[in-house]
Amino acid sequence: MLNKTKLILYIIGALFVIGSGLGIKLAYSKYVSIVNERDSYRGNQRAYEDLISGKTSENRALRLSNADLRNSNDKFIQSIDSVRKSFKGAKNKPGDVATGIGSSIHTSTSVLLQNNGGCVVDTVLYFNKYTKSHITLKNNLLKDSLDVNNVQSLYVYTTSEYVNTYKSGWIRFWHFDWHKEDVDRYDIDNTNKLIKVDSVRVYKIRE
Repeated sequence: MLNKTKLILYIIGALFVIGSGLGIKLAYSKYVSIVNERDSYRGNQRAYEDLISGKTSENRALRLSNADLRNSNDKFIQSIDSVRKSFKGAKNKPGDVATGIGSSIHTSTSVLLQNNGGCVVDTVLYFNKYTKSHITLKNNLLKDSLDVNNVQSLYVYTTSEYVNTYKSGWIRFWHFDWHKEDVDRYDIDNTNKLIKVDSVRVYKIRE
């Protein structure tokens, strides 16, 4: 009888310890989540304050969840999220990285020429909605003003792939080889399709 009582007490004690451990783990996970959310909020607030005040040298990175991307009022962030959704595959996961760089080129070229006929030209050529060329000819001066705008989005995500490749799934089954590893991949999109990316190196820094 005593042994049964001890056994019951041991079981109750073990269940209590396990329950307490799980409770502590859940509480700690919740604490870490709250701390990360707080740090993200503070970091994002300071990043936008730097942008507003012109302190671009700080180079603060925004930390946004998928919900933040969907609900952001930042037009630039909305553009990045729109590009992110256009990428194929199951890549919209927490922890993925989406960045955007807005760039523009404004250049003007002038050439003196003989315009004996007094011809006057003032026209705008639109190559697409992000690229235009304003050409004018007046008083022997030919001028071409080029305006190129672009937003480049970089999306970094992690997928899993088999370490060993086989010609068919049947051969893989025969070898009973299901080992996978995480692989980092990226997609790049330019809103201005006249801009081509020739060579890219993306580095993921591991601490």
